[in-house]
Amino acid sequence: MADKGSNKVRNVLLGKPRPRRAVPRRRVRPVLEIVVEIVSTPVFLWGLAIGLVFVVLAGSLIGWTREQAIVAPGMVARETRNARVEFSQTNAQRTEFERETARQNTPRVFAALEARFEQIRAGVLAARPEGVNEGDWAARADALLGILRRNPLLDDDAIRIASEGLARRIELRTGLGAADGIEEAPAGEFVPRDQAIPVESRADAREALTRLASVAGFEEAQVAAVVEAVTTPPEPTFVVDEVVLLARQNAAAALVQTAVERRGPGWQILTRGEKITPAAYEAYRNELREYRVEARWWELWPARLAALAVAAMSVALVAGYIAAFQPRVARRPQRLAWIAGIVLVALAITALGTLLDPNYAVLFMTAPVMLVSMLLVIAYDQRTAAVVGSIAALLAVLTIAAPLSSYGVLVLGIGVAVWRLPEIRDRRTLVSMTMYAAAALALGQLLLGAIDRPTSRPGLVEILGDAGLAGVGGLLAGGITLFVLPVVERAFGIATGMTLIELRDPKHELLKEVQRRAPGTYNHSLNVASIAEAAAEAIGADSLLTYVGALYHDVGKASKPEYFVENQSGGPNRHDKLSPAMSVLVIVGHVKDGLEMAREYRLPKPLHHFIEAHHGTTLVEFFYNRAKKQSSKENGEAEAEPKDGKGRDPKAKEAEGESASRPPAEIDYRYPGPKPKTREVAILMLADAVESTTRTMAEPTPSRIDALVRELAHKRLVDGQFDECDLTFRDLQLIVESIGKSVAAIYHARIQYPAGEKPEPKPKDPPSPAQLAEPKTA
Repeated sequence: MADKGSNKVRNVLLGKPRPRRAVPRRRVRPVLEIVVEIVSTPVFLWGLAIGLVFVVLAGSLIGWTREQAIVAPGMVARETRNARVEFSQTNAQRTEFERETARQNTPRVFAALEARFEQIRAGVLAARPEGVNEGDWAARADALLGILRRNPLLDDDAIRIASEGLARRIELRTGLGAADGIEEAPAGEFVPRDQAIPVESRADAREALTRLASVAGFEEAQVAAVVEAVTTPPEPTFVVDEVVLLARQNAAAALVQTAVERRGPGWQILTRGEKITPAAYEAYRNELREYRVEARWWELWPARLAALAVAAMSVALVAGYIAAFQPRVARRPQRLAWIAGIVLVALAITALGTLLDPNYAVLFMTAPVMLVSMLLVIAYDQRTAAVVGSIAALLAVLTIAAPLSSYGVLVLGIGVAVWRLPEIRDRRTLVSMTMYAAAALALGQLLLGAIDRPTSRPGLVEILGDAGLAGVGGLLAGGITLFVLPVVERAFGIATGMTLIELRDPKHELLKEVQRRAPGTYNHSLNVASIAEAAAEAIGADSLLTYVGALYHDVGKASKPEYFVENQSGGPNRHDKLSPAMSVLVIVGHVKDGLEMAREYRLPKPLHHFIEAHHGTTLVEFFYNRAKKQSSKENGEAEAEPKDGKGRDPKAKEAEGESASRPPAEIDYRYPGPKPKTREVAILMLADAVESTTRTMAEPTPSRIDALVRELAHKRLVDGQFDECDLTFRDLQLIVESIGKSVAAIYHARIQYPAGEKPEPKPKDPPSPAQLAEPKTA
């Protein structure tokens, strides 16, 4: 921004009006020429590649997700949905009925109690009357036991189980025991269930056993004794084998095939306001699957291409905003990739989380989008966060086919978060923002959901649940932001106010090192920080960043403090024994040493620019002038004695290759740069020069200080030091006025108290502005 007319620039700094001058007409470049120039730049090509990748991935994600079933059983249907194609649907109720019928048709299984049979045999043998052949009696007893194995004695519970179900037979397993593999257990003997004898009903049991004893060959006079022996005690001979019975029933149910029904187009799958049953959910999924298979390409691809078009429009909007208002992002493709990447990750979380459990769709939609906005407001500014966050919210709503009210809720939450987070100076700011954003999301979801959603009783319950999930999403996003804040700062190369406040603490390790090794430099940095902070506030720049950058701008001097005048306490000057060229290397080297110390102590990247650019490419005038004087002196002595001992003049010596003194090159006595690229560093450059030079003034009156500030600002401006930062003439005028007031307040004149009869020495004439502009290293 340096002006070629030095006098005109001086008039601007002094506040004098500039005369009107004719503005030459600029050649209007053809649009095609401008477009070709822009398209051919590497930054544009990288941005185009990033945009295309984003469009393909985001558009594909939106199209694919919308074709899935984004509902779950138990949710309230937001719309009535009819079938578009014919599809198959399993009839779960009919299938379960048929399987239950198969279970009921399975014969009940009973296992024999062998010990009870032994007991009965012993009782019958003991009841043998006298005179009856023992062998014949034992044969009849064994015959009776054989009959009882086919006519089981059962208690009342077993009788009830045997009578349940549809099977007319029961399975009697005798002598088999419990098999290891129940599914492969051999079948027993199947008998009609009417043959079971209720042992607890003594009258019925006696009647049945009397008949069975007669069949076994016992005589009528012997039957009563045999029946008494069998029924004493009245215990069953078989019990229910529940393990084998359950295995038999499950095996029978497994053989039943699933009942399938065909549904035609127009069949109503979902009804608005009603809960989605498992059967309706299955029908919805089947219809979607059949539609993707049977639909023709012109029925599917318009929606898919529209998703890609929406993603492309979103990229175009964000790209236009970045090109117009965020040139520092546009110039660095890696930052464009970062923004595209976090938005893509947010969309992926929204899509996959919603498909995993649609009941939590509001949470999976709210938390990622709010997180994107919070990260961007920290990394860049409020406007960028609002723009990119709104675009991310739109894409998220489209991805999961959420109602339009969801977009309004997200925009409300983003607006509150951006409003409450202009700058992070402490953790309370972030916590407060999180609470406000969560409350706004919950209230917005409650109100807008009540307008847009069905108002049935299940719908109201779901609205309240979604409002709670929206609030939880805001809290979750704020918590993650607080947790990953250091990672965000390092990834985006930024320093939040909270970090800067920690760095301005005098107990910081690097500041303590500077205090110990270079106390003069530390005091100088404190003064410069105070002066620069006030100037930054005057033009609306980042005053906190300016203050902290000024604190650390000269840390490199701690490596060689004795070579800088503010750290010298009398005695010989180290530079008196060095050549001007060597002195310049030492002076300029404090910039490189400062950068190395900044990396060693892991200072944020924004502070590195304060260290490397606070001198820009300015000239180290003192040593440059000393070098010129030495060169002139040597050349003058050579002219005074044109002939040397050999009778040759200096020109002849130079022609023969011997050394001759030449004037120093100005480029060798300049700082390597770079020039300030931000307003904050430009302010530091001027404040540093003014504070250093003011220390050399014999009588720093406000008028002389003001003249000094304007002269130094003029020199830096004409030297082109402000060419690469967005500093305006208006800003520079305000900076000059602020620095003048701040320096005058620090170095104000004090009352001269009498010191005896010895008169006070008369102050010397004030030096010229050019003399005052020499650096402090002199």
